[in-house]
Amino acid sequence: IVDGRFWTAVGDISRLVSEFEPFFLNHVRDDALIEIKPGFSRDDVAVLRNADGARLIFLFNNSAEQKVFEFRNLSPLPNARLRDYYENKDLSNSVNVSVEVKSLDVKVLVYGP
Repeated sequence: IVDGRFWTAVGDISRLVSEFEPFFLNHVRDDALIEIKPGFSRDDVAVLRNADGARLIFLFNNSAEQKVFEFRNLSPLPNARLRDYYENKDLSNSVNVSVEVKSLDVKVLVYGP
């Protein structure tokens, strides 16, 4: 079924890929750069790293309930900040992180200078 939600999702991911095209063309998948708290599956996380060490962190929630992901950024970068891409807001702690991910949603975090 193709409806407005479908086109909204296509637009959202297109904007992300357009803005961070180098991550998708020349990235290293490096999930080991974050340490997830017990109780979460590594399958629910993907980390893309570029040559400068900046990261795109994807948190996937395929459950029927909202989840709070807790993780620690390993190998922190100097003067790095962590930003929620779709909400366009900085998170207060870029190393020890706790974020809510809505049911059946993906949270994209941008980590770097």
